[in-house]
Amino acid sequence: MKRILVLIDFSQASHQAALYAAGLTHQLEADELMLYHSYEFMPPAEVPLPELADMERLRLESLAGLTKLKNELRTYVSERTLIGILTDGRPLLTAATAIAAEQQTGLTVMGVTGKSKLAQVLIGSNTLLMAREWAAPLLFVPKEAVYKKIRRVAFACELENISAATPADVIRRLIHALNAHLLILNVDTKDRAHFTPDTIDEQTALHELWDREKPDYHYLINEDIAEGILQFTREHDIQLMIAVPRHHNFFDRLFHGSLTQKLAFRTPVPLLLIRENQLPDSSD
Repeated sequence: MKRILVLIDFSQASHQAALYAAGLTHQLEADELMLYHSYEFMPPAEVPLPELADMERLRLESLAGLTKLKNELRTYVSERTLIGILTDGRPLLTAATAIAAEQQTGLTVMGVTGKSKLAQVLIGSNTLLMAREWAAPLLFVPKEAVYKKIRRVAFACELENISAATPADVIRRLIHALNAHLLILNVDTKDRAHFTPDTIDEQTALHELWDREKPDYHYLINEDIAEGILQFTREHDIQLMIAVPRHHNFFDRLFHGSLTQKLAFRTPVPLLLIRENQLPDSSD
């Protein structure tokens, strides 16, 4: 994760995410921090497309905003870290995918805001899209988060297909780069909390996968899995939470209702989403 991509929309939330990413460059010894803004214009069908002059104005305004942010971040980044800026009118997901491939960025950073009911779910319309579609590690930074050295990282996992689906190498490299202590957390609901041969097998696989990292293991019961994770974060001095989205209902819990408000308002802990390993198609 020597190159970090920060997605900027000039909101307070994305500004805070950029400051957080700048602080993180020290701990990750990052070589480059790339700031990107998309000024994509999507008018309603009945509204004419903007003139070229309007698009040029948007480009210049975006460039000026990124330049100002770049100058501000110079005092926060590591001495070894170069700051790059880029802006264009491509859709965010399209542009971010291309930039990540071209620049070989290992981490993408976005802010999470909470100014309104809609903002609690999305930054514009892009947060949920990125969470669903983005294949690389994606760090969501709550609006109130201020960077401090990451010493304790919690990995919230499900006891299902542990050996095959867990992106252990990615998580392990990050833990080593941060020189942080790993805590592994599984939260189950009371009505599903029971030991079966499969449960025992998955726990065994979990320990086989992680024991050499000497983590702390925590198995908790909470009727609200999301609240269980957040409570654990508050009680165990966690600076970073890692989750591996494996089902769409994970996103429903993550981005809707009270959990979004908790992530945005009540916890300063950033959330890192890392895509699960792709399992073979059982129909093959």
